[in-house]
Amino acid sequence: MMNGGLLAAVTDPVGTLRKKVRRASALERALGVLRWDQEVMMPPGGTPARAEERSALASLVHDAWTSQTIADAIERAEGHASTPEDEALVREARWRHERRARVPDELIEELADVTARAHPAWAKARREDNFGTFAPFLEKIVDLRREYAHHVNPDEDAYTVLFEDHEPWLPWETAQDALNALATGLAPLIQQAPSLQGDHALKGTWVEEKQRELMNEILQELGYDFDRGRLDESEHPFSTGNPHDARITTRLHEDDLASGLTSTVHEFGHALYTQNLPREHLGTPLGKARDLVVHEANARFWENHIARSLGFWEALTPKIQDRFDCPIDPLDAWRAVNRIQPGAIRVDADELTYHAHIVLRTRTEKRLIDGSLSITDAPTYWNEQMLDLLGIEPSNASEGILQDVHWSHGSIGYFPTYSLGSLFSAQIAARIEEDIAPLPELTLAGQYAPIRAWLEENIHRHGQLYTTPNLIEEATGSTLTADAFLTYAEEKYERVWEAS
Repeated sequence: MMNGGLLAAVTDPVGTLRKKVRRASALERALGVLRWDQEVMMPPGGTPARAEERSALASLVHDAWTSQTIADAIERAEGHASTPEDEALVREARWRHERRARVPDELIEELADVTARAHPAWAKARREDNFGTFAPFLEKIVDLRREYAHHVNPDEDAYTVLFEDHEPWLPWETAQDALNALATGLAPLIQQAPSLQGDHALKGTWVEEKQRELMNEILQELGYDFDRGRLDESEHPFSTGNPHDARITTRLHEDDLASGLTSTVHEFGHALYTQNLPREHLGTPLGKARDLVVHEANARFWENHIARSLGFWEALTPKIQDRFDCPIDPLDAWRAVNRIQPGAIRVDADELTYHAHIVLRTRTEKRLIDGSLSITDAPTYWNEQMLDLLGIEPSNASEGILQDVHWSHGSIGYFPTYSLGSLFSAQIAARIEEDIAPLPELTLAGQYAPIRAWLEENIHRHGQLYTTPNLIEEATGSTLTADAFLTYAEEKYERVWEAS
């Protein structure tokens, strides 16, 4: 007599594959919680144990995705995938399995161990402005990532392989074309920025405890579900989780209200996407976000098209005045948060020169991976590139090569998705204004529910049903292009500079 498990596999191969994928995804989520705890709550002395825990769990995740049983389940399910949802399950599972199966388990374990130890080393190096503390870890991470890329596809450029980890369905050549068009279009616009632009309205002394209260109030108004999330602070802002538990961290500065506010709203965009994913599909491709270009599009949409809009500040300034007991003019605040001026820190950068930061990081990590730049020379190269691209030079490593957390996580190839996401965010904004109403009108009235509903209907609810290019076209009616962003930027900053 055939046992129940084998009978189920024969009669419902798609269901069997779904069950295996859900188990692998549950292990991945547990790994994410360990990372969140390490960066937010774990005492510093916990690093050795956490490195061992993350390494062991990463090995289990790798085993779950590379086993012969999941390979067999994918093969059986492929012939029985009768709906677009089933086909998406098979497509995503096959991509993940085949890619991971080429990488030795020992390499995965070592990457998890090294990155767990690298994060506290990076945080310490950043606090103490000492690149030498982090340099050995970065060198090891670059070596391991280069080795990883070679295992995945020895015939492809290593950086392209690493980009595919973060954006598997948008070809790197397509991404480069869009990024080049963005850079070409932005250059003359940035040159038009007036030499005098006021930023005094958001400078001063902003008590951090009152900032925390304000951030919580803003998140509630935007629609963040605190029953399925929380706001904390970390060395570098990030968001992580799943539809049942989507957490945010931010970083506050007493001398700059805009920095913590825009970072918080950016991470809200990530978390809202996560919270709106279909909970009934938890652990399957239909319940997972469609990779990082789409994720960053959501975050950059809320950060720039909402939190940098005049309507948002007209509604927010009375709350700021009440909480901080200080006069603030909404037009002055709006001009300040949209000031175009190169700065050393990416997360505090204005909406236009931000993309020069992405070029800087992409150039640096590409050269690290191809071996043409040594770890020793990387800080000098970074400073030279910042001077070339932004006209400024960081005063120390903490506001230079040490400012971003990504490399300590082993995330190389991630940075281009910020600019690509910004392009998609402008296409989203244009379509929302066409379908609903101008965004400044909605933000002034506090009408965020229609915006959330549009995003959920057109993007969030689909999970990974579509590939990235297909999702962009389904949501906006066009392919990924720089056109919408450049049009938006030209029209917006003409208004900002007229008001200056």
